[in-house]
Amino acid sequence: VSTQSTGNVTYPQLSKIDHLWVVEEWLPSIGLNQYKGSFRENLVDGRVLNSLTKKDMERHLGVIERSHQTSLMLGIELLAKFNYNLENLNKKRTAVQHIDS
Repeated sequence: VSTQSTGNVTYPQLSKIDHLWVVEEWLPSIGLNQYKGSFRENLVDGRVLNSLTKKDMERHLGVIERSHQTSLMLGIELLAKFNYNLENLNKKRTAVQHIDS
């Protein structure tokens, strides 16, 4: 199993997040559909998300709007809190879904 390490944290699930999930599931879920093309073109997957900086967002992905950068960074932070484990993220999403209703 491939792992990605950031500082002292290792995310064994990181390699399971492919660019298709990032583009088709994650970006729409955080309301940033307009970046699907640049994320797809740059094959942004879990490993890339984990190392993405605001400078990278501007230079390589065309994310200039500061509020959009913040949304992306908070979304990445949430993924990290769930250790990039999509199964656990989906369980939590299902468990709290009724709160917004």
